[in-house]
Amino acid sequence: MPTAAKLIAAIALAALGVFGSWAVTPHLPEGTPPGYLWAIAGGAGLLTGWRVLGPEAHKPFLAVVSAGLRATVIMVLIVLLIVSFIEMIQRSLQKLYDGPVHALQSMFGLMLDNAMLLLHPDVAGLLLVGGMLAGGLAHWAARSWR
Repeated sequence: MPTAAKLIAAIALAALGVFGSWAVTPHLPEGTPPGYLWAIAGGAGLLTGWRVLGPEAHKPFLAVVSAGLRATVIMVLIVLLIVSFIEMIQRSLQKLYDGPVHALQSMFGLMLDNAMLLLHPDVAGLLLVGGMLAGGLAHWAARSWR
């Protein structure tokens, strides 16, 4: 059932995903284009905001802030999975892997390498504060529009 809290949560996490992808871009290795990272992150934020954070918005404030952080972590994991999968496919088309098992193992290594980019203070701080703010906005929307 569509609710205002789900809509606000989806928009807030989509915006967080886009801003987070822009914050990661300066930390990418030299010569690595960001491509459609902003679209992937925005789409993942839209999905997790609607499905994870939105249904939790009617709970007490601290529980919703916690749900905002949980939704942010899920969004980040989805983005890491998609981006690493795309990179693995590009590498496999260049015949860099011995077989499909080696390619899948490499994908999880790529996820770890990409996750290290999130440890920069500006990116980590943006994701933490943004997740809490998204939870607060969802809680406000649930209380304002029932």
